Amino acid sequence: MDTRRNLRCIIFYFSIYLLVFNQTANSENFESQKIDEFVIQNFPKEELDKFKTFFLGNCSNSKFLNNLRKHESYPQYGTINEWKRLCEKIDKMLTDNPKVIFRNFDFNYLSSKPGKLTAYYQPNILVSNTRTNKYKYPILKKRPGLMLERKKILETYETKDVLLWTNDEVELFFLHVQGSGIGIFENGKKVKISYAGNNGYEYRSIGKILIQKGFFEKKKIEAEDVKNWLRKNLHQKQKILNLNKRFIFFKVNEFKESHPIGSYGEQLVPLSSIAIDRKIYPYGIPFFLYTEENNFNFITFSADTGAAIKGPNRADIFFGSGENAGKKAGKINEKLILYFLKPKVTK
Repeated sequence: MDTRRNLRCIIFYFSIYLLVFNQTANSENFESQKIDEFVIQNFPKEELDKFKTFFLGNCSNSKFLNNLRKHESYPQYGTINEWKRLCEKIDKMLTDNPKVIFRNFDFNYLSSKPGKLTAYYQPNILVSNTRTNKYKYPILKKRPGLMLERKKILETYETKDVLLWTNDEVELFFLHVQGSGIGIFENGKKVKISYAGNNGYEYRSIGKILIQKGFFEKKKIEAEDVKNWLRKNLHQKQKILNLNKRFIFFKVNEFKESHPIGSYGEQLVPLSSIAIDRKIYPYGIPFFLYTEENNFNFITFSADTGAAIKGPNRADIFFGSGENAGKKAGKINEKLILYFLKPKVTK
């Protein structure tokens, strides 16, 4: 039994390899790419259940069809009527056989040139309403007078701009990178810290800056490597952080959901929600991830976007909330082919 299972796995990954590197497509020559049905046969039941939950959620959510219709690509990813027809018939069919996904969807990609899959998370950060010797780093709200580069914002902000104070400048910087988080007071109370805007500057990766300046020899470093370097090199920390001129502003709300709300307006789900390039793809459509190095070959849904997410094969997968999710997310940096699922049109 194990031998047969291993053989199926070998055939599965070898076929995907041949598919990705032997076929070509681009946005000017938009055409369907074939994926053998046995790919879906290897999906575990929980993946099928996850797909069904998300897909049927879209079917009952007018936001999905509105996003699809208003996106500048329409009807490249399927017409409103095609999605409606699929919604009407697929519910009962999905409970019977996972092959239904292939029979009802075309799997397509826009470019055969691999992009990159990274991951993100929702950090927890200690906060206080009052500035003290311990809590001295500001979490700021947005106002017109603060549309400056990071360094100047931190030099000129006023007390009225401060939402909360935190005790860790490094964790605060990563709150900016992730875009949202959970603020935890010393008495255990929690608040939602959500994205409210930015200062208009382009994002620069601190990891790439450290590599370019020769502080790391390897080409890839993890988020924990960056955090550790910043904590050990206090005399250079601020100078390095300020090389990323981008600054994120926040808003504070009552803590309700354990995970953040994405740009799509829906709560993000770990290992199911991805951030994509909003200029290329609409929110809510399903995607099959193919990565070379690890087992991220499953279906996800577009629910968010980000400043660093650019290109047809670029995605950021949500890993969850808290320190453990952050450590796992920081390790993900893989080559990616991003397939979108489009309703199959029967002739």
